Amino acid sequence: MDDGGVRASSPGVVDPARTGHFRLTPTVAAGSAGAYASAPDLVNAMTGKPAAPGTAAAALRYDLRRNQTVTFTAQVADRPVPSAPRPAAGILRDLDTAKARLAASQLRGTGPAGRAITAMRDAIALNTNYDEVHRRSFVMWGLGGGGDWIFTGWDSGWDAITAAAVDPALALDHERDLFDSGGPRYDQANAGAMHAYAVWRLYRDFGDRALVEQAYPVLVAFFDKLVEWDVNRDGLLESPYGGDRVGGRGNHLGLDDSPQYANYQRVAKTGGSGDPRDNTNLTDVALNSCYALFAEALGGMAEVLGEPADQQRFARVRDTVRDGVNTLLWNEERGLYLNRYPDGTWNPPSTTD
Repeated sequence: MDDGGVRASSPGVVDPARTGHFRLTPTVAAGSAGAYASAPDLVNAMTGKPAAPGTAAAALRYDLRRNQTVTFTAQVADRPVPSAPRPAAGILRDLDTAKARLAASQLRGTGPAGRAITAMRDAIALNTNYDEVHRRSFVMWGLGGGGDWIFTGWDSGWDAITAAAVDPALALDHERDLFDSGGPRYDQANAGAMHAYAVWRLYRDFGDRALVEQAYPVLVAFFDKLVEWDVNRDGLLESPYGGDRVGGRGNHLGLDDSPQYANYQRVAKTGGSGDPRDNTNLTDVALNSCYALFAEALGGMAEVLGEPADQQRFARVRDTVRDGVNTLLWNEERGLYLNRYPDGTWNPPSTTD
C-alpha cells in the first residue's frame, strides 16, 4: 500500500524474465486498505472475516455516500510507476470518450431489446478474465473465491451462451479454455450437459468444428459415467446422495438446499465410476432432463464428426429418457412432472419445509 493507493510488481506473463509494475491511485483516500496472502483472504477481509496478510492481493475499501464519485488512475509499465494522481474531472472525460468509442464499435440497440443487449455486453465485459497459462480470455462471474470450482461447473456453460450473444470469439475461447482445464466437474451432474449444449450451440451458430473435436471425447467420458446413477436400470437416473445434511442435497444440479431432496433414502452403490457418493431412491426430473439434453447434444456432435454408431447410441438414450419421463414422471392430477420413488409414490416439491 502506497500513499493511499496500491503499488505492485510481478514477473511477466509471457516473459518471466521481465518485471511488470502497476500502480492504482485514487482521487479520494480510502477508509481502509490492506494487502493479503490470497484473493480469498482479500474477500474475507472486505466482508469482515479473518484474513491472512501478505503480498498476493490488495484492496481499498470505501463507504460511500449517495451520489459520491471516486475515480482512480491505473498505470502499468516496465519500470516502477511514480504516483501521479489526476483530477477527477479529467478521468471522467476520458471514461466518457472511451465509452463512446466502445458504443460505436460494439453491438448495441435502442428500446428494451437494445438496453438488454447493452446490459449483457457490460456484464460480460465486467466478468471477463485472462488465463495466463493458455493465454486466452474466459468468463467467470464475480470474485467470490470460487476459482476453478465455479469455472468448471454448470454456471459456466451459461456464461458461454450469454457471451455468444455479444462476443462469439470470447464464447469460443471460454469453452476452449474449459476443456484445456480438464472439462466440466463431475460432482455437478448437469455440468456435462450444460457444456455439451454450449459447445453444440456454438457449433450450430458459428461452425467451429475444432471445438467439437476438442470437447467430444471429454464429454462422452462424462456421459458414460452417468449410468451409475440408474439404480433400477430402467434408463432413468436417480439423484446421487448428497450427504446426511439436508442442505447438501440438490448440489448435484446446483439446486442447493432444495427441499425436494429432503426425504430421499440412501442406497448403497456397487461398482460405478469411482465417484464416492452413494445412490438414492429418488428418480429426478431435473437430472433426467439434463441427461436427455446431454444425449441430444452429443448425438449432433457425433453426426458432425462422422460417428454414426455413437449418433444412434445417443439417440436411443434420448428417446428412452424422453419416453420414461413422460410415462413415469408425469403427474396427471397435478399437471406437472414430479420426482418419484421406484415404488411409484410421488415426491411433490415443497416450499414450506
